[in-house]
Amino acid sequence: YPINDAPPEGTWTIKCRVMGYEEKKTFEIYEFYYRKFEVNVTVPYYLPIDTPGIGGIITANYTTGMGVLG
Repeated sequence: YPINDAPPEGTWTIKCRVMGYEEKKTFEIYEFYYRKFEVNVTVPYYLPIDTPGIGGIITANYTTGMGVLG
């Protein structure tokens, strides 16, 4: 069973009933954060030799599509 993108912190319990038997497991969610992100760097394909600097665009997004701050 998937947990949503921003589950509330606290104690969670999963309960399963099969053929008259029941099992419960409890776990804690302390802090939920996205771990994976990608960084994209866009720069000109060609630069003249005498170019004093380089300009470009850097973007970072979590794999869910949300932007990364920082």
